[in-house]
Amino acid sequence: MQLLNLLFLAVASAASAETVAAENASDAQAATTGVVFYEHIHFRGFSYEIPSTGRCWPLPENLRQEVSSVRFRSGGVSCALYKNNFCFPPVLYAGLRESVSDLHILGIGDEVGSVYCGLYQDDE
Repeated sequence: MQLLNLLFLAVASAASAETVAAENASDAQAATTGVVFYEHIHFRGFSYEIPSTGRCWPLPENLRQEVSSVRFRSGGVSCALYKNNFCFPPVLYAGLRESVSDLHILGIGDEVGSVYCGLYQDDE
C-alpha cells in the first residue's frame, strides 16, 4: 500500500512539474518584446533583444551608443529610446513602433544607450 502511495505521489508531482514548466515557458514567451537592436544597419552585427516591457533596459556595453538598426518582430510594442543608460530625459525618439533598417536616417544612429518599451492596443 505504501509503495502504491509513493508511486502515485511520484506521478502526481512529475505531472505538476511539467505543468509548471509549460506555464513558465509560455509566460517567458509572452514577456518577450520581439524588439531587437543591431550594431549595424540592415539588421546586422551584434544584437540584443529587449527582454520585457514596462522597465528601462540599458543596452549591453558592446552595443551602447553603437546601434544602427532596430527590428520589431511583433506588434503591440512601442519604445522610447534614450542616449543615457537610465532612460532619463531627454528622449532621443519616443513612440517607435516599427522596424528601422538605418537609425541614422532618423538622426539617432550610434546614439541609443537605453530603451523603455511598453505595450499598446491599436484602437483601429
